[in-house]
Amino acid sequence: MGENQSKLLRDNSKLKKLINECSFCGKKGYKPGILETAHGEYGAGLTVKKYFEELALNNSGVCKACEFILAKNSK
Repeated sequence: MGENQSKLLRDNSKLKKLINECSFCGKKGYKPGILETAHGEYGAGLTVKKYFEELALNNSGVCKACEFILAKNSK
């Protein structure tokens, strides 16, 4: 994770609830659809979008890239 991302989350602990983290690789990104909710108001959405990409996780908390790698390796 970038230094700016770490500092942002460290300095603004309330933003952490807007962020997903892959349980396999540790990549962080904002939750899909979160910017359209009340959490996206008051500039938080714009701040999160500036420093993070959208990151969807499966039911196991794994991002799509890691899910692909895990599926490929399990064959």
